[in-house]
Amino acid sequence: MESSGFINKDSAGQSNMYPVITRAYESKVTDIGVGNAALLVGAAGAAGAAIFFGVTAVTATSGAPPPEVAELAQYLSLAEYAAKFAAQV
Repeated sequence: MESSGFINKDSAGQSNMYPVITRAYESKVTDIGVGNAALLVGAAGAAGAAIFFGVTAVTATSGAPPPEVAELAQYLSLAEYAAKFAAQV
């Protein structure tokens, strides 16, 4: 019995359940290439334009009046509501 806790065969009879990644799947290439760089620059430009136009649309005023503000004096405080509804509980 091994002390690592891994078994040599699983319940389906397959062996080597925890293989080491082969060299074919490892990659050390860091060069993204000219085509991918252009795609990256284009995507970054499109994202920047979308953010710019989104912020512009949100901050632009359309001449509409501001929303009405509720008058807070007409509402009771939390303690007053608690005292009012304490009898019902």
